[in-house]
Amino acid sequence: MMGNLQENTWSGQFGKDYTDRCIFGPKELNSFYKNEYGITRQDMNNRFLLGLGLENKRILEVGCNVGNQLRMLQYMGFGNLYGIELQQYAVEKAKSLTQGINIIQGLGMIYLLKTDILIWYLPAEY
Repeated sequence: MMGNLQENTWSGQFGKDYTDRCIFGPKELNSFYKNEYGITRQDMNNRFLLGLGLENKRILEVGCNVGNQLRMLQYMGFGNLYGIELQQYAVEKAKSLTQGINIIQGLGMIYLLKTDILIWYLPAEY
């Protein structure tokens, strides 16, 4: 497989294993965050995002994996949600788990996406 370290890591077994163990709906994601960090993901989002007038803005998550955060944002009432993910396996899972969220595979097209806010997270285990 030709690619850089990130592409090779996430396209390989590590990426698939990560994807399979990290599929959460909004309620499960809230429970996971509450147990791990003492605050729900929804409360964390509220602290950072509410009051900024982003409800009708385009939000792009880079490295969205299966779209857990995007589904949480949709659950909270946000629309115009986009995700971009390098790993084809995760994109397929994301598309099967989401409705009304635009998920794109690859990073080469990122410059074509006009968005108002960009979010990105690095998994603690990476």
